[in-house]
Amino acid sequence: MSESTAVRALSDIVPGSDNRRSRYVHRSAHKDGAARLELVTSPPGEPDSRVPANPPVPLPPPETAIQRLALYAFEAIEGTRSISQLAGTVTPEVVRELQARRSLRVERRTLIHDQRRIVALPGPAHTSRPHPEIVEAAVVLHARGRTSVVALRLERNAERWRATELTVL
Repeated sequence: MSESTAVRALSDIVPGSDNRRSRYVHRSAHKDGAARLELVTSPPGEPDSRVPANPPVPLPPPETAIQRLALYAFEAIEGTRSISQLAGTVTPEVVRELQARRSLRVERRTLIHDQRRIVALPGPAHTSRPHPEIVEAAVVLHARGRTSVVALRLERNAERWRATELTVL
């Protein structure tokens, strides 16, 4: 396959572009006629330092993972699930908040002698992405006789999503 290449300064192509950081357009034409354009920070004849045009946007966590996290947080506050099971998916601040809410809930249930176990079923997760590395979601949990809502904010750091804010209403 023969390939022809051409490298031109971006300021030659786009009038008014910034000359302080020279950028070049690297154009490759393949034998089959397909063309590929890439931004290059080095002029012709120097080692290539190609800049990706668009950095990859991380995929949001699947809806089922958001629903499970909401359900597990609800169960942790109700006392049917250990908070330590959420440790890998929530920040330490969220763990402290869940522990405080759980202790209040347990104290309330003790005072009124309520021994019922509440089983909730999650509804669909309603999500929005204010930033490529942030997902905000709300999940409605349906239980017999009552409905609860879990609002959460997930942020991506390193290679995983973690809940930085989580509220059970």
